[in-house]
Amino acid sequence: MAEENEELEPLAGDEALALFREGKDAWNAWASDPENRGRPVSFDNAKFPPDKEGLIDFNGFVFPGYAWFHDAVFNAQIQFNGVTFEDGALFAKATFRGNVNFYKPTFNGSVMFDDANFEGHTAFIEATFDGTVQFGRVRFKGNADFNRTTFEEVAWFDEAMFNSAASFQGTTFKKKAQFDRATFKWRPWFDGASFEDVVFLEDSEFLEVPDFRRTTFEKGVNLNRMAVSPGRVNVDSADKYRRLKKIAVEGKDHDREQYFFACELRAKRGFETRGLALVPNYLYEWTSDFGRSVWRPVLWLADVWLYFGLLYWWLSGREIEDLGYGFSYSASKLFPFIGASREMFSEARDTLFGKNAEVGLSVSSLSAIEGFLGIVFIFLIGLALRNRFRI
Repeated sequence: MAEENEELEPLAGDEALALFREGKDAWNAWASDPENRGRPVSFDNAKFPPDKEGLIDFNGFVFPGYAWFHDAVFNAQIQFNGVTFEDGALFAKATFRGNVNFYKPTFNGSVMFDDANFEGHTAFIEATFDGTVQFGRVRFKGNADFNRTTFEEVAWFDEAMFNSAASFQGTTFKKKAQFDRATFKWRPWFDGASFEDVVFLEDSEFLEVPDFRRTTFEKGVNLNRMAVSPGRVNVDSADKYRRLKKIAVEGKDHDREQYFFACELRAKRGFETRGLALVPNYLYEWTSDFGRSVWRPVLWLADVWLYFGLLYWWLSGREIEDLGYGFSYSASKLFPFIGASREMFSEARDTLFGKNAEVGLSVSSLSAIEGFLGIVFIFLIGLALRNRFRI
């Protein structure tokens, strides 16, 4: 077919627009002529005004060869229902000012929508793409529906911007699906969607948690640096994060696994986690970012050492030059497992409270509390290190 296209002069310009205005029957009669088999059509840079009904109607049109709509402008609602592209189409940089309906279209060959702008509601319902599809850097200002659409080859949505709802319910991706650096400003729907090959969501951004609970992934999902903002949290949010966490576990992406675990714990607040159970939830975040931060527990441990060191010195009533012994006494309580801590403890205690003196109840209580806090923060440091360097 490609060789025939190169030999046939395309239908283009005013001639193509004139035939389009005659309607479907005249157009398809031309397309079915054996002499026009494989003939390309060019609507490059065309501006399509609406008809008397306020529509731009391509319903049922058959394009016998490659169709160019590069940089075309559609100034009203566009209908491409039941249209057939026999050898692919190019809609790169096209502008769709009204709603767009592609109901049950057939695209044979590659299709490119790169850098196109859809300003209204866009619907590719039950569409069939037999070749590679490219929606790179496309802007969907209104809702974008790809429900029950079938992508037979690779589908590219790199850097696509979905400013409203995006729906892929019941959609089938038979080859690779590429959503790298795509942005979803509303929650997308993937209910019943099936991905039969690898899915790439690298550097993608979701301003609401996506719902993949009823989505089938037959191969791996690349979630590298995928970001999810909390958005509107509801009773299902934690479960959606659990699904994302499971996908990360199956893909052995430990960073995303920890990230979605943290998101899940936040989303549980007020729904699955209530009352006093919220206290450890918040403390776990504040002290260690849910086991992901090394520096938070290190700083908390340093604060405990300084604060309790000051308290020990103040309770001893010693002069300012003995403040260092308060910090030494505090360090011995935080790190009793260090060999030098026993000697450090004896020297600091004797200086602060007198040689062989018994410390009071207040000092003993503080020592117990500090020892407990030391165990907690040392554990959190170890947990964060384990999570960071886990293979």
